[in-house]
Amino acid sequence: MLLAGLFAIAYLILRPASADLAAQTFRSDLFASHGFLLWNNNWYSGHYLPGYSVLFPPLGAALGPRLVGALAVVTAAGLFGLLARYRHGDRSLLAILWFGAGTATELMSGRITFALGLAIGLGALLALQRGRALLAGALALLTGFASPVAGLFAALAGVAVFGAGNRRGGAAVAVGAAASIAALSLAFPAGGDEPFTFTAFIPVPLFALVALLLVPPEERALRWGVAVYALVSIVAFVVANPVGGNLARLGALAAGPVLALGLAGRRPVALAVLALPLLYWQWVAPVRDLSAATGDPSVHFSYYQPLLAQLELRTGGRPVRVEIPPTRNRWEAAYVAPRFPLARGWLRQLEYGDIDLFTNGNLTAAAYRSWLDQRGVSYVAVADAEPDYLSIDEEALIRGGLPYLRPVWSDQHWRLYRVKRSTGLVSRAGDFPGPGGRRDRLTALGPASFTLSTRDSGPFVVRIHYTRYWTVTAGNACVERPGMVSVAARFSVGGLFDRDRRCSA
Repeated sequence: MLLAGLFAIAYLILRPASADLAAQTFRSDLFASHGFLLWNNNWYSGHYLPGYSVLFPPLGAALGPRLVGALAVVTAAGLFGLLARYRHGDRSLLAILWFGAGTATELMSGRITFALGLAIGLGALLALQRGRALLAGALALLTGFASPVAGLFAALAGVAVFGAGNRRGGAAVAVGAAASIAALSLAFPAGGDEPFTFTAFIPVPLFALVALLLVPPEERALRWGVAVYALVSIVAFVVANPVGGNLARLGALAAGPVLALGLAGRRPVALAVLALPLLYWQWVAPVRDLSAATGDPSVHFSYYQPLLAQLELRTGGRPVRVEIPPTRNRWEAAYVAPRFPLARGWLRQLEYGDIDLFTNGNLTAAAYRSWLDQRGVSYVAVADAEPDYLSIDEEALIRGGLPYLRPVWSDQHWRLYRVKRSTGLVSRAGDFPGPGGRRDRLTALGPASFTLSTRDSGPFVVRIHYTRYWTVTAGNACVERPGMVSVAARFSVGGLFDRDRRCSA
């Protein structure tokens, strides 16, 4: 816990701005400005919010994302220490120190939401260890609401405990965690899959093989945990799913401490030999993330101010969607999206369908035009910051010159283009992809609402994704699927089960 505390203090002082922190910052700021929302129009033409985290946004809004992360990792380290000492005594010291230092990697990568879920999940395991099965189940439920990824790991831990012999306790944790994940998935399906590359996957089965060979049979819970984790990871690698490469987080963070618990005082030579590759696995990605953010001007709001000023000047405040080929650290998702909705944002699962188109030289001028039209993009802004891998081909295509992109402004960091004959955010049905009429337009676009003004009645295409929770709050209209239509996203039990069109009374 002391090591985690020292790293947390250093983190709060140095305030690194790694890529994942951009997503946490956006969600915290969104909650601070608008309260609890089901839906976010500012990214990806609209998507559900709760499936990412229910508990983090209010905490992040109240305390700030960095402080939430610092408190979470210190809490997680302390709870792990209590768990390890209770079962392994003084032999657990190395594992406790290793885990405490390892929690800093979550801060370095900006994975604040996961750190929050990790702390609650370890609380569930501690309650289970002390014979409080109902409390353990309740905390496991909260783990999934804090971070579905951490909730999945809590469910795996519950299965391991169940397999090791504690049937009631293991079932309580597994069912509690699975219940929150299932509820969020059914009510607010995020859609999309997370890539799981071979290089991210291969350490998992290698670690599992070594652990099952070396950890003694009496450590039943550890062995069960390793086996279940490896099996689920193999399935996730073979079958595309929303978790994907996030599964590697648990191994990277906990593989070293787990082997230290199983081998310290028993097989010290084996542990010493394995320490270096395990430390490399734990630290290489966070160090890379931290290095990428250090010295990058695009992690600061000032980098975006000239662009925002130009967009304000050119749009006159009317709703438009902007495409920014994603930067390496993704801070456009936090600094531009609240004012001008982005065609993208920062949620890798929702970009999964773009990977084939935007990589390996597959992106053509015609395909890119179609992609912009489908999303109603009016402006494309290209930064001089290091690009995300999805942006490399896109930026090269734009630099080569495109007849439908007209340069309108540039400075030392930005090049801004207007999309000629943009479809815009609304057009009459059947006229796609031509632009809507001068009076057929969105007059307002909020994070979870929009207002459509039309010349007369008829069907219109609004380029915002459909949700069954759209509710007409003013005027006369129907929101039908398919379609991208005053309208707001409001939760209702009826909306959860009703798949019919949503009409005003």
